[in-house]
Amino acid sequence: GIDPKAPEVVKFVNIAGPITRIPKARIFIKRHTSYQKLVIMNAHRDATRHEIWETFKIIGPVQEVEMGPPEGMRRKAYVSFMDKSLADLVAKEYKEAGLHDEYTKFKKEDVANVERLDIWGFAKKAKKLSFQGHGLWLKPCKQTYQNSRSGRNPPPKANNVFVTRATGIYVMNIINGVTENDIGKVFAHLGPVQAVKLKGISPECSVGFIYFDSKATVERILKEYNESKLSSKEEWKKLPSDGEYKIPGAVGQMRSGPAQPYSAYSSHRKRGHDSMRHGGDVYGGRGGRGG
Repeated sequence: GIDPKAPEVVKFVNIAGPITRIPKARIFIKRHTSYQKLVIMNAHRDATRHEIWETFKIIGPVQEVEMGPPEGMRRKAYVSFMDKSLADLVAKEYKEAGLHDEYTKFKKEDVANVERLDIWGFAKKAKKLSFQGHGLWLKPCKQTYQNSRSGRNPPPKANNVFVTRATGIYVMNIINGVTENDIGKVFAHLGPVQAVKLKGISPECSVGFIYFDSKATVERILKEYNESKLSSKEEWKKLPSDGEYKIPGAVGQMRSGPAQPYSAYSSHRKRGHDSMRHGGDVYGGRGGRGG
């Protein structure tokens, strides 16, 4: 299910997705700020140390896995390798692949030709993206869209336009499997979308952060939404749906069974830091030792 031409780190974070317990999700990782280890940011609270150990030995022999305390339905986990340089290698490739930026960004030309609709026209298109067809629930966004750069906290911006929480809408009851690109295009019927972030919160549902071009756009959308009483799922039930949403199955397909050694990472010990791009088989290959 994963594009064979994708960078090796992209394949890995998708194959490791079951750690999140969210269908078709991927893990978010970063390098620890003080130690040579990887931090899994979105492991499910029920994920086990053994499960994470078996998954990460795809990269190379694991030295230790530490489990952080539960934080709601999530928890962090910390993975260190026998080869200390592997944490730096994976973090570098993760950043180069653009995986550190958790937002899908939209250029003006991406949404310029999208037909503008009133709130009811939008709702008919949005209903198919909601869990059980009960609608999408909109609130003012409390999360600021930030341009993430390692070691810095620059002013948030998207497409060179500063973005604050006042330009975002928080969306609930999104069915899992909906892509950020698809939901962004649906919300573009209400106004110029600049960035989208989805976050799985259960095996069935995700929440979304949709950022627009201005505070005025957000205020207008929320005013129309509240006046329409679409905050009630009873109103959504009355609406006809604009077809059914077909969840893409090409990326992030979950697999079962124990992890197999992945030679592109493990062969790094023999062939240097460019091995992720130039060596090894696809995931599940047996060219290297997995520990």
